[in-house]
Amino acid sequence: MNTDTVNTRTANTATVVPAGIVPHPRESPVLDNFRSYAPERAARLALLVEQSLPLLEREDGMEAVQHLLRSQGTSVIDSIIVTRELLGGGASALPEAKSVVLLSAARSRELRIHHQLVEELEKA
Repeated sequence: MNTDTVNTRTANTATVVPAGIVPHPRESPVLDNFRSYAPERAARLALLVEQSLPLLEREDGMEAVQHLLRSQGTSVIDSIIVTRELLGGGASALPEAKSVVLLSAARSRELRIHHQLVEELEKA
């Protein structure tokens, strides 16, 4: 992603917003949950949560969410944050969110790298 822009997506369109301009999703309490983050990141995370909510109603719900996040280039860390929010938020949802993201078929490459890193650290 170009560091001069922030890429936001809706279900059918992509919008590139100049950096420094915060893309605001429709007014939502979700955005309040990310107030401790930089404004651009908070807006992006809130938008991802809002885009993901309808996917949870599908049979493959959370896996569909993980594919959406991966397809939009969302980092593993931000995917965990979004997933934690979808699971109800709070510290108690964090371990499950981490497992959901890392064990998702959408993140098989990241999981493989994680296992290799753990193996290397255990050998050291």
